[in-house]
Amino acid sequence: MHWCDEQSTLYLGLDSGVIHRYKCNKEKFLIQMNELPDITVHNVQMRIMGISVDPRVNYMFSISESGYLIVTDLNDT
Repeated sequence: MHWCDEQSTLYLGLDSGVIHRYKCNKEKFLIQMNELPDITVHNVQMRIMGISVDPRVNYMFSISESGYLIVTDLNDT
């Protein structure tokens, strides 16, 4: 799980290798969330072990159980 304060976005990595994203409304105290498209860059059935986002260049860095670090350009998603 990763919270990006600059984007007001919550990233959740699942055991299935899928990363869910939720855009949060800070004025609603993070109770209201809009689901963004899922990111599926890792192999199926490989748990996501870590997520980090660089909001300056809009890149997401994620690593799964397979040991591969993948850099995703969030401008393309």
